[in-house]
Formats: sequence, C-alpha cells, structure tokens
Amino acid sequence: MNMRTIVIRGKQEFKKYFHHWNQLWEASRVTSPCCQAENLVAGVESLWPHKELLVVAVFRESELVAGIPLLGSPSFTGLDVWSSIELPNCEWGCWGDLLVHKEFESELTLAKLVKAFDKLPSHLMLRLNLVPKNQPHWKLFLEEYEKQRGAPHCSPAYDVGLIKHSTNWEQFESQLSSGFKKKLKKYERKLSEIGRIDIEIASNFRESDIESYMQRAFHIEARSWKDSSETTIEFMGKTRLFIQQAIELARKGNLVISFLRLDGKDIAFDFGMIGKETYHSWKIGYDQAYAKCAPGQYLTQATTLYFHESGICDNQDTLGPISGATANWSTSTKAIFNITLPGKMLGAALGLKCIFYIKTKLRQNSFLQ
Repeated sequence: MNMRTIVIRGKQEFKKYFHHWNQLWEASRVTSPCCQAENLVAGVESLWPHKELLVVAVFRESELVAGIPLLGSPSFTGLDVWSSIELPNCEWGCWGDLLVHKEFESELTLAKLVKAFDKLPSHLMLRLNLVPKNQPHWKLFLEEYEKQRGAPHCSPAYDVGLIKHSTNWEQFESQLSSGFKKKLKKYERKLSEIGRIDIEIASNFRESDIESYMQRAFHIEARSWKDSSETTIEFMGKTRLFIQQAIELARKGNLVISFLRLDGKDIAFDFGMIGKETYHSWKIGYDQAYAKCAPGQYLTQATTLYFHESGICDNQDTLGPISGATANWSTSTKAIFNITLPGKMLGAALGLKCIFYIKTKLRQNSFLQ
C-alpha cells in the first residue's frame, strides 16, 4: 500500500485540500459538522487569527485517509520550548478532531500519521484538548504515538450526555425517570396557563435570513442567567463567530435552530447542527423570567420528539459538560479528555534553554565578563 505523508501549512494552502478533507470527514467516525473544512477554517480565523494552521495528513495514492488539524506559531525558533502545538478546540467549540477513513483505520495508517509528526518542530509538546480518547481511532493513534515518541499524559475534562432514541418513542420515554416525566407535564401545564405554546424548528435557510435567526437566539440569551454572569455570546464578543459558523453549516444543510414561543414571544432557543444522523446541541438558552416553567427542558422534549418522528437523526450529542438538565435526557455518556503528548526532543531542548537562561543571568551579573 503506497502511503505518503505531508504537513499542510497555512489556511490558504489548506483550502486547496477542502474537497479531500470533506471526503475524509464523510468516511470517518467524526460526526460534528464543525470539523468540515469550511467551518474549521472559519473557526481558526475568528478565534486564533495569529496562529498557523498545520494539518498533518496521510494519503493513500491520491486519497486522503487520515489527518489531524493543529495550531502552531507561524515561526518556531529553536529555543521556543515553552510553546506547544494544539488542537483548535476551546470553550466556544471544537473544530479539531482526528479524522481517519474507516476502511483504513489500522496500525499502519496511524503509524504513518504519527511518523509525520517528525516534520513538525521536534521539541514542542502537543496539547490535544477536548478529545474523545476512548473512541477506536483515538486509541490506535495514542498507542502508536507512545511507541514512537513517548507516553501521553491524559486528564479527564468532563463527560458529555448522549441521547439515543432509535427505538420507538414509548421505549425511549420508559428510560426517563418517573419523577422527571411528571415534571415535564407540570412544565407544560404552567406554560399553557401563561399563553399559547408554539415550537419552531428551522432547518432550511436562505443565507440572508440566518443573521436574523441568530439575533433572536442572542436576544434570548441576553435575558438568561448568563447575562448576570457576563458570559453571553454578545458580551464575550463572539456574535460574528457564531453567525459565520451558522452560515457555513446552512450551506451544507447541517444547521438547525429551534425556538419555543409563548404568545408569539421567543423564550427559549436551541442552536445546533446535524451530522451523520447525530444532532449536536451547541448552544441552548432560555428567558430567566420563565425559569419556573423550565422552557429549556420543554424545548428539548419537543426537538427530541421531532428528530425521532422525522427520522432525521437517532442520536443527540449535548456537547458540553453533562449537567442536571442534560443528565435527565441522556441514555449514555462520552468521556472527554485533555491530552499532552511529549515532543521527540523535549528533554534536550529544555536543557539547552536552561543553559542559555543561566548564561544570560550570569552575564547580567557580570560574572562572565
């Protein structure tokens, strides 16, 4: 099997490989549409404008069969040992994952990918944050990395709630606790006492309308508990990031935005995306004035039922750390880790750095004049 490895350097160079990357995404285990090429580059441009995109890739003939996107400094110096190369993942979202073609998910392919890391500065550590390391392709990668370059250090980040409802709806509901089902009925009754309940689930968009949909979501979040904690998308200056991500998702038919309205007023939203029959709930929020009616829970019930009945997806990924709200719905969990991988020459580089540091300090004190 003829395999070759390359490191694609920079966003402009990577754009030449968009088609290859998206084909690999389709053939991989990764389901998040944010890991497709267009969303990946838009996320990097918005959140890490001064970082260089480095895509380590394995080709089999002309077909891309494995790849991982990383961020590094545009110019690494030989003594820049405190820097690291990292995945483009953070608290705002995850754009970086390990993509491996399922037909070529083997020790050979992953060994080739790890070997390609020799083309990066050998003294730098790799920080792979927010990684589902228990998935088969990640296990293979970490095993091969340890063989070639040293043992990874893995620390748990959080668990993500997963909702699976491929069985009939009655069977799915039977998995929910009786206490929680009673609460859902109570929430519906309270909402209906206030006004008329309407659910809007939008998945077909004109590009010119996307910003207005997103602004509706931002306005609800501004009336949520997040406003007092100053963590809303608007307060943190991330509105353009999410609007641009929504535009890219809509172009591929991945975007879903849902609203709960009470007498025509938006009181809850769920902003998410569908990839490979999995719905990823990226942002959800509700008007704090209706907190006693749990509008977020009511909207989750409505969207879950819609996804099940329409056959659009059988699985839902709640993305962030599991909470009391998402635990009520989850049928299983997915463990997320932060991983640090040693560089091949980290020890030597650190020693060199220390020597230069000591010599500099001695010169400053006139001991080496």
